Amino acid sequence: MSDERSSDLLLEDDADGAGRQALAAWAGATVGAAAPSPGLRRRLMATVASVERFSPFFETLRRTFDLGADALGELLRRVDAPGGWQEAPMPGVRYFHFQAGPALAGFETGVVRVAPGATFARHRHRGPERTFVLDGYVEDQGRVHGPGAMLEMPAGSAHDYRALPGRDLIVVSIHGGIDFEAPR
Repeated sequence: MSDERSSDLLLEDDADGAGRQALAAWAGATVGAAAPSPGLRRRLMATVASVERFSPFFETLRRTFDLGADALGELLRRVDAPGGWQEAPMPGVRYFHFQAGPALAGFETGVVRVAPGATFARHRHRGPERTFVLDGYVEDQGRVHGPGAMLEMPAGSAHDYRALPGRDLIVVSIHGGIDFEAPR
């Protein structure tokens, strides 16, 4: 079947034309066709700007941090809120703490935002750490991890990590305490 015919079949139920506009926008990215309509663009941008962009990670985040759906939604809304972030003692790093669910009592939990190119300082773990990459890309111990990656560090281990260029790195972390090490 030709690509043109398969596209027509996919769009048969496209009553409001949004599918054709999306297909045209995709084609425009490759062959210069018209941009999507203002309405379609608004809907796409609203999704990208909402916590729904993290929906593929909801279940993993709920399990990892022992959070109900409402608590997780509130946590993810805070990620985009302009206030509530604290400046870390290193340039380009901000964070906020949050309360994980009851199964994780005694652990520290927080969200860290690292500006592109900035480094989260070298630190040693007093207990195990689990860090989930929510957005951006992190270079840690010579490896690059992107959205959806879970990084685990055992108690006693030490590392630093750096946000790669392009956009802020946002990670959600749980750990048993950290101690910052003197720069080498």
